[in-house]
Amino acid sequence: MIAMKTWISVRGVTDLTGWHPQHVRRLAREGQLQHRPSKSARRDGRGQREYALSSLPVEAQLKFLKQ
Repeated sequence: MIAMKTWISVRGVTDLTGWHPQHVRRLAREGQLQHRPSKSARRDGRGQREYALSSLPVEAQLKFLKQ
C-alpha cells in the first residue's frame, strides 16, 4: 500500500509549531524540512512552497491529527 503524504502551507506549519515563517524557510533551505512547489501562487504571482507534514516534529504531527 502506498501512503499519501500530507502537504501543508507555511501558515499551517507556523500554526502547528509556533515557528516564524523565516525559520520554516531556513529549515527547508537547509534540508531539514521536505518541501515542494505549490500548485497555487501568492496574490503577487510568486510561487509558494508546501511542506511535508511527516518532516515536522512529532508533536506538530499529533497536533495536526487532533484538529
